[in-house]
Amino acid sequence: MGGKIDTDSDEHIKKLIITYKNNDTAIIEHKYCDIYNFEYIYSTTKNPASLKKEDVIKRITKGFKQSKIKPAFRIKLDKIISQALNKHGYSTKESFSIGLPVDQVIYHDNIEYGLEYTPGKNGVAASTLIFYMSIGGNE
Repeated sequence: MGGKIDTDSDEHIKKLIITYKNNDTAIIEHKYCDIYNFEYIYSTTKNPASLKKEDVIKRITKGFKQSKIKPAFRIKLDKIISQALNKHGYSTKESFSIGLPVDQVIYHDNIEYGLEYTPGKNGVAASTLIFYMSIGGNE
């Protein structure tokens, strides 16, 4: 995982790109400054309908394990994601952006975390799933 300094923000950035055997791609990015930003981006060119809710939960929780700073949650992250997707109404046909509930975080002030999804077009453009988390900074 290489590191660099963003000249505009002075953030120290570490990024890892993984290409799987099935040609899916994951990008794991850490940004360090006053705020720790973590982003896990998973892209697949498969039919968007094949991305089941359980697959989304599995990929996000697996990606979260790469986070350098992990807040403690009242319930497991996979349950938080499942509840949020159920409440939102999970569909692979439409884009969505969901902020996850901060009341499920036991510690770490000033946390924001959530999911984003953009469907692809059957092997032409990738469907993209993003988990993001920001910790720190001022209120």
